[in-house]
Amino acid sequence: MEFVPRIMTYLSSVQVVHKSAMRMLVTIAKNSLCIQPLLDTLFIPYVGVELGEAGDPESPSGCQQCRTISEGAAAFLDQMVNFFNHVHKYGHSEAISRLHPAKDIRVREGCVMALPHVTRCPKLLHDFMVCYPAMDLLMEVLCSEKPPNDADYMYATAAISRLARTLQLDKQVSLVKCLVCLQRGNHTAEEVAQHFKLQQKSTVTPHETPQKEEPGGMTPSGMESSHTDLQDKCKWAKESVRDVTFKLEDGSTVAASRELLAEKNEVLRNMLMGSFVEGTTSCITLSDKSKASYEILIHFLYGCRCEVLDRGDIKTYIELVFLSQMYMLDSLQTFAMAKMISSIKAGRDIIAIYESGIGVIDENLILQALCTVLVRPMKTWKRARWLKELFQSEHACDIDHNIRMILHHPLDLNRLICNCDQSKSLYRISESEYTKLC
Repeated sequence: MEFVPRIMTYLSSVQVVHKSAMRMLVTIAKNSLCIQPLLDTLFIPYVGVELGEAGDPESPSGCQQCRTISEGAAAFLDQMVNFFNHVHKYGHSEAISRLHPAKDIRVREGCVMALPHVTRCPKLLHDFMVCYPAMDLLMEVLCSEKPPNDADYMYATAAISRLARTLQLDKQVSLVKCLVCLQRGNHTAEEVAQHFKLQQKSTVTPHETPQKEEPGGMTPSGMESSHTDLQDKCKWAKESVRDVTFKLEDGSTVAASRELLAEKNEVLRNMLMGSFVEGTTSCITLSDKSKASYEILIHFLYGCRCEVLDRGDIKTYIELVFLSQMYMLDSLQTFAMAKMISSIKAGRDIIAIYESGIGVIDENLILQALCTVLVRPMKTWKRARWLKELFQSEHACDIDHNIRMILHHPLDLNRLICNCDQSKSLYRISESEYTKLC
């Protein structure tokens, strides 16, 4: 069909996309005769990546033009879903014919990159990805020598991410709970009131003008600076007794109350109050611990809710997991694991998790870290760079195996589930998107 390359040229070259072009895009998806050229021209992954990400996934509120393009792309893909189900056999048969091993590798790869965008039925996803197997083709592209800015690599990245989100792997990445939830599981009424009070103090409303802080930690109105607010939330800063000092690997020190630490933790009680040498000296050397991780440990034992707990990087929280094992602090371990996953900023952070050996403590941490790469909202070019960094590392074989395991498990678990009877409601959703474009 000649219209497909023409509209691709139009959408990629014009400065302002008219709504009528997006309406035509949705109209294409209503014609079964369009399935063949769409699968042969990489048009579907083009729409999913180039148009669907016209706005910034990390900052959804964008300009009107970006919203028009992304809404039109979403309506197109939603409409295409109707062809790839058990009710409408045409798209299913076209996909199967292109996934046949006798077909050229370029034809199979192009079809594989399109299918995750337009298939929502768990049974069909299992048939396409596992039985044919389309998953192997996607992983071969990701493990190849192609650069991350190559179109095929980006489309394969978008396909694997779309598949992960369809399988709802984003629900496996747990959110970071507050310190009270981790320690006891619930809040008292006083703690809730204090939490809201702290939020109101730290939030400046839009109509308020932030007051300039004067030297000496005072604002023009005589209020104390944020340093005092930090002290209000930091019980360690209020404590005057600090009779034991920990000397760390870089020569820095952290001081605390011997009696309080002994009261809060049994391991520290045996160390500081027992017959060990640490019980008779005021300075304890810990040559293999960093200041950042040990500060968090001390503040955690004090029951603080200050910003010290959030200042760590991925290396700090990895070390904190091992510290929590050493001192048998389950609540700190849960906190450190959650913060470690939320601190992932690049592919090298996941490599650091692999190299730390933290999987011995909990192998699910490795899988959660990889799920973060697959489902976190971000541009495809950025996700492709993350994945390329992972597959170029010495852990590439393990990463390949773990990603396959992450995806295969939910595919196998739901291999007999078919939700194609929901196609009519899905059609209504796409029609409502289409109406917005008119």
